[in-house]
Amino acid sequence: MKCPYCGALETRVVDTRPVDGGLAIRRRRECVQCGRRFTTYERPQLEPLMVKKRSGKREAFDPDKLLRGLMLACEKRPVDPERLKRFAYTFEDQVAGPEITSEEIRALEEGEE
Repeated sequence: MKCPYCGALETRVVDTRPVDGGLAIRRRRECVQCGRRFTTYERPQLEPLMVKKRSGKREAFDPDKLLRGLMLACEKRPVDPERLKRFAYTFEDQVAGPEITSEEIRALEEGEE
């Protein structure tokens, strides 16, 4: 795993624990070169959820992209950032199919408020 701080390729795992009810693994890592610590998450990658855009283009669902959009939309509202993170990173589990449209995502987001 590449260190996000110094770019070194050698890190060691300090702590490992299950998260999200055992659906993911949280690993605390330490860079061998600079000594800084960071956290990584491992999740099983099954069939990726595809998002169909209005233009007809399809792309793989990215929870980080969804979270950025939610944070931007809620920056002047009293919304707990942890709630937004929880929504973005569990969103894929709520979808019952291999594809969703961007309009359906928007409708689900609005239903969460």
